[in-house]
Amino acid sequence: MPIQDKVKIRDIDATRYSARWFDTVNNSYLKASIIRDNDGIEAQVPFDSDAILILRKK
Repeated sequence: MPIQDKVKIRDIDATRYSARWFDTVNNSYLKASIIRDNDGIEAQVPFDSDAILILRKK
């Protein structure tokens, strides 16, 4: 079970990102859906294990 079920990142510059998850257990990638609000961006962890959120500036 992951430590967190979502990730929240402050982004005061309102930079646009493409995002994907890296599943460390299965060594695979999955497109991430990110939600932007006034404070930054938020993404839900789609796996039952730990994963890495990869952000790339658009």
